[in-house]
Amino acid sequence: MKMATLRIVLATRALRWSSPLLFNDPFDYARKLAFGFSTEEFADALVNELERMLREQITPKGQIEPLISQLLARITDSGKNTDAALNDLRAAWRGKSLTELPSFKTMQAAWDLYLPFMRILSLSEVNDSEPMWAHYAEDYRGAVLEFGSFDDYDSPMLVAKRVTYSNDPPVVGTLDLFVKQMTGQKGFDYDELLGPLEIVKKKLWEYERERRVISNDRKNGLLYTDIDFHPRTLSRIYLGHRVEDENKKDVALLCDQGLEHVEVYESTIDQYERKQLFRRIK
Repeated sequence: MKMATLRIVLATRALRWSSPLLFNDPFDYARKLAFGFSTEEFADALVNELERMLREQITPKGQIEPLISQLLARITDSGKNTDAALNDLRAAWRGKSLTELPSFKTMQAAWDLYLPFMRILSLSEVNDSEPMWAHYAEDYRGAVLEFGSFDDYDSPMLVAKRVTYSNDPPVVGTLDLFVKQMTGQKGFDYDELLGPLEIVKKKLWEYERERRVISNDRKNGLLYTDIDFHPRTLSRIYLGHRVEDENKKDVALLCDQGLEHVEVYESTIDQYERKQLFRRIK
């Protein structure tokens, strides 16, 4: 983080959690939902599942997708046998777009509504990533904070999720899960359907080795929330090798005000090993 931000964090004992709409990666948190299967694959899986439900006399516990129930009723009223009815249903669905489903439109609308309320605290597993020092810490003029995960202090870091990196676009749920939901056998499950969208980034960001703590704030009307952390969860501060001596003194003074347990390190550049080294200064 920047030195100005470090001063604010140490003084207020709070970290900024942001909506994905503020992220620097426009592909992080997909704005438009997508499936990892085709309409044809869905039609086949849907008909096979309905056939199984009829054969095993399974009664849906939830609500069936309206378009599916309407098509079933229309085919059933025609007096055709089950096999013929299911084949007609398969043919009908092969010509439809999944985005036409009312449930999909509802899900997309809910996602659009939820994105501004989401609050993400982005962390990293490493403290010596050169691109991150250059990009996020003012070209080594800023700092890195190290937090510990402590049960005693109800640390949010305990529930941080590891980000996965893939060049394949993130998708909503699985084919089996979506079919079960459409046929009324399974209710809407956010974690299964939309949860994966929260922790997938393109592989070019892999060097960040990111972890995320995910929450929400529906009240403050902004795209970010500053949330207090317990002082004891902050364990170390790493200062870049270009931090000026005056700024180092300021950090030491701030740590003397209730953060005496925090260890402070400064970095040096080893030109032979081509890496950063950290030396404790407090």
